[in-house]
Amino acid sequence: MPTVAELTGLTNFEAINWTGLFVPTSAGEGVANQLNAAVATVLRKRDIADKFAKEGVEIGGLGRDAFGAFLAVEQIKWAKIIRARGIKPD
Repeated sequence: MPTVAELTGLTNFEAINWTGLFVPTSAGEGVANQLNAAVATVLRKRDIADKFAKEGVEIGGLGRDAFGAFLAVEQIKWAKIIRARGIKPD
């Protein structure tokens, strides 16, 4: 099986699997902040962290601002790849 570099010519390639929780903007800042705090509390629980670790999942636990910045970088990275390869939706 060819590597990503062999298929695409990209030599500095990184792809990660991530999960995020999104809230409609209509929910408001208060709801978003409460949900963020509740999720952060749960992710800090040892039994939850252990269950994720057992599955090979690393908990990132980014806050709202950091997650937004991460998404912005991901969008730029993947948009470049999509344009360079001429990828179109099916």
